[in-house]
Amino acid sequence: MESVEGLPTGAPFKPFNRSPQLYFDYKLGKTTLSATALYENQYTSKGFYGTTNSNSATLPKRNAGIPEMVISATYRGDNITLGAAGQHNTIQPIDKTNANDKTYITNEMNNSMSAMAYAQYKTDKFKLLVKSIYGQNLANLTMLGGYGVKSVDENTGAYTYTNYNHLMTYINGVYGKKHQIGFFAGITKNLGTSDPLADIKKTAGLLTNIQNLTRLSAHYALNVKNFRFVAEYENTTANYGSGDMNQADGLFNSTKKASNNRLNLVMMYMF
Repeated sequence: MESVEGLPTGAPFKPFNRSPQLYFDYKLGKTTLSATALYENQYTSKGFYGTTNSNSATLPKRNAGIPEMVISATYRGDNITLGAAGQHNTIQPIDKTNANDKTYITNEMNNSMSAMAYAQYKTDKFKLLVKSIYGQNLANLTMLGGYGVKSVDENTGAYTYTNYNHLMTYINGVYGKKHQIGFFAGITKNLGTSDPLADIKKTAGLLTNIQNLTRLSAHYALNVKNFRFVAEYENTTANYGSGDMNQADGLFNSTKKASNNRLNLVMMYMF
């Protein structure tokens, strides 16, 4: 059963990413324990590098030299699936700084963590999924998130960092086989930075100025042999920060709302 027809498959409320990885599973009855080491390629963490060549996008992960690590546990029953996971990522946002007319090498890293839990109920014709993610700096997963500069060394210009914290929750339901209806509802809340910012202009990530984001979508699908025809409507509303930013947590004192409406028409031939 398809859940969301649009290409991003529910992002930025759920991860959307393709990464080279090493993946290990260990099964204990109905429970599977997994460990994954990932490297960034097409979807990358943001940094402060000034170079604009074709390799600059991967510099934060390449210079860190530490893979993104994910561990998870999944229980699969007859109709119920339960899962939980934890993630740790390390990047090096910049490798050189300038201060007092000199250039210095810096090796300061930014470390971020996230946690996820979900529950799914599924029968032959019905599926209901609920998932929540609490995460830091999830821009490489096409999710809202990032980080800012916590402190600046007066002698070398070196930075230390603090992460933005986000909470994402969504519910997704699908019913039917030949004739199918489905819905998706998601909300993302920007909880601000873990520590005060030293410079409100020195932040990196994906849309850290959005204070909260919501989406409602519904679709109808007709499945006939190898063909699938789908019509999906989607409404997404973002409250962007406006006015002054609070240096204590990186959030804004007021917001401006913007909404987007999208209609997806899909035809697929499966062979």
